[in-house]
Amino acid sequence: RQATVTRVELSNKLVRLDAAPPLAYDYLVLATGSTDNYFGNQEVARVSFGLKSLEDATRLRNQVLTCLERADAEPDPAARRALLTFVVVGGGPTGVESSGALTELMGIVAGKDYHQISRAEIRIILVEGTDRLLNTFSVRLGRYAQRVLTRRKVEVRTGALVKGANSHSVTLSDGTAIASAT
Repeated sequence: RQATVTRVELSNKLVRLDAAPPLAYDYLVLATGSTDNYFGNQEVARVSFGLKSLEDATRLRNQVLTCLERADAEPDPAARRALLTFVVVGGGPTGVESSGALTELMGIVAGKDYHQISRAEIRIILVEGTDRLLNTFSVRLGRYAQRVLTRRKVEVRTGALVKGANSHSVTLSDGTAIASAT
């Protein structure tokens, strides 16, 4: 059922709704959802792929597959390299998981579904603004995540902020420009 919560009565363990009878509960978990945070950078927001919904994931998957299809037939080495370079921004749980999933996908499809692409040509770059991955978790866990991703051929760049992006490149705070279509 769908309804809007109008009030929570903690002492009675009830959730009052606008269009339905109250719901009794034993334990109440409030999950207010999440939104992408581009830290005020509208340029990055326009060209980025969020990952907060099934629709976001589908859109990202389609972009990745389109890049692989185009790269498979691309004769220009620079254009091909950009199509095969994927930049993931943010070294929190979503960025770490996404990088790992993307490298796993590439290991499966490169050379098999896209015969002209080797896994060695594909670059996955994880950019994190702080000095380590998973900075809201223990240092040990962040180091572990970085070791695992590095072993899986993800390039991890910590201490780097994304200053700009367009459909062809990502610019980091140190001035590095990364040619990338995703």
